[in-house]
Amino acid sequence: MNPSIERLTFICTSAPWHPGPRARILPLAAHAAARGVAVTVLCLDPAFAQHPRIQVQDTGVTVMNVAQMHIGADGAPFTGVWLWWMVLRATGTLTFAALHSRPDALVIAKSQPMNGIAGLIVGACRRIPVLLDTDDDEAGSHTHAHPFVVRALSWFARRLPGWVKSTTCATQWQTNQIVKIGNVRVSAIPNGVTAQQCTSPTQAALEAFRRQQNLPAAYLVYIGNWSTRAHAVDLLIRAYAASERRLPLVLAGSGHDRSVLCALAESLGIGETVVWIETLSPAEVILLLAGARASIDPIRDTPAAAARCPLKIIESIAQGIPVITSPVGDRQALLGTAGIYATAGDVDSYAEAIDYACTQHDSGVELPRLGAAFRWDILATRWYRAHKLMLPEVAHAR
Repeated sequence: MNPSIERLTFICTSAPWHPGPRARILPLAAHAAARGVAVTVLCLDPAFAQHPRIQVQDTGVTVMNVAQMHIGADGAPFTGVWLWWMVLRATGTLTFAALHSRPDALVIAKSQPMNGIAGLIVGACRRIPVLLDTDDDEAGSHTHAHPFVVRALSWFARRLPGWVKSTTCATQWQTNQIVKIGNVRVSAIPNGVTAQQCTSPTQAALEAFRRQQNLPAAYLVYIGNWSTRAHAVDLLIRAYAASERRLPLVLAGSGHDRSVLCALAESLGIGETVVWIETLSPAEVILLLAGARASIDPIRDTPAAAARCPLKIIESIAQGIPVITSPVGDRQALLGTAGIYATAGDVDSYAEAIDYACTQHDSGVELPRLGAAFRWDILATRWYRAHKLMLPEVAHAR
């Protein structure tokens, strides 16, 4: 049996408050930290010059912002020579920071070249197991990039699982794609929620949040990136405009496409019924979802959409509200009867689903039970076992 690890490092290519680290990597890191492991999460930051370099979470996880991310503070990606300089600098900084953390094992979070190359170098130098956790189709998610960059990302993502000890994916769909590579160890572990996210807020807390955000008594909600390419928010706005619009639509998040989406809403005559809320804290997300009639995960049928296990889906069923989405990737398997399904990419189909959600008041007794099945205290144990990482016993944790 392998000895238990004492030091573990995760290498991410996004900021700690972005969905990937916040909703997946940090809970996994906290699980190990609670058992006495010294855990470091290395991140890139879109506003690197404005934020502190090192933060220690209340879970005991050390989070380090080590370099500028490949997108700016406004969410717009860098291009040209400036992009390549950022990529080279981030790769080098991630490598040195990971070496300095002296891990017994290292996790590459997302199969991108920056953290992938850094992780492979550190693994070879320190002769430690290098693991991969992926929750996205990186090439498919960078449709705005130059075709050469997309091809390079695709080439690297296909080969990285063969260069690491083991791989975990957030969806069975992506796991099946990696299995086709052959001679790789890969497991599917979906995204999850904390015990707090499975707890329903009090009515008093909901009312106070509604007053603070000036929200109506009932509404539909989208939580995530305000993007026209990666997250099809333009599809959602068009579908909402085509629906009977019985309830207001709340769009919570951030993104560099906000001005484009606002202009689209105004041109369709729905500007006054769409509410925009800037990025919320995890506790506020719970309150926003708990007060919604339904949440919406608008998608087009692409590999990038199929590879994702959207946090908004898991958070929604944890709060007992249905999700309007399409049966692409793992979504139907995850949601079951908690889903209100529309044809991917079809405006009229999403409009019909929105109208249906507005007339339904009973979300079904299955939803809280489904949410509880995705608790991180259960999923994290499965994740560490999948990678054959031995953690110290709780009784002996520091």
